[in-house]
Formats: sequence, C-alpha cells, structure tokens
Amino acid sequence: MPRSYTVQYWDAATGDLKRTETVQERWQRIGKWDLPARHTVTQATATGLFVRSFTLTKHELLKSD
Repeated sequence: MPRSYTVQYWDAATGDLKRTETVQERWQRIGKWDLPARHTVTQATATGLFVRSFTLTKHELLKSD
C-alpha cells in the first residue's frame, strides 16, 4: 500500500504549475486487512499552503457466522 504520493496540476494552455498536492496515507493491519488509519493532503498554491487531515480509530471487523 502506498504511504505517500505527489500530484502536480499544470495549466495546459500556459504550462504554469497551478498547485501541488502531497497525499500521505497511514494504514492499520487488523487480522488480514489493511484499513485506513490516517489521510492527510497538503496542498501548495500561489495563495498559500493548506493541510486537510482525518484520522480513523477503533477499527473492528464484523464477526462472521
């Protein structure tokens, strides 16, 4: 599972870089499953730096019959 990646957005007409986003993922293994634990997006634009993040906790797998 990827832990991080970067995406760049370019203006097709001018070739200018519009923004860059770096995505970071963290996973938690529960049994045989890798479940998302944290997701963070850092975005850099001409107007500033923005960070959005959420965390998931208390994962539980459903019990099968």
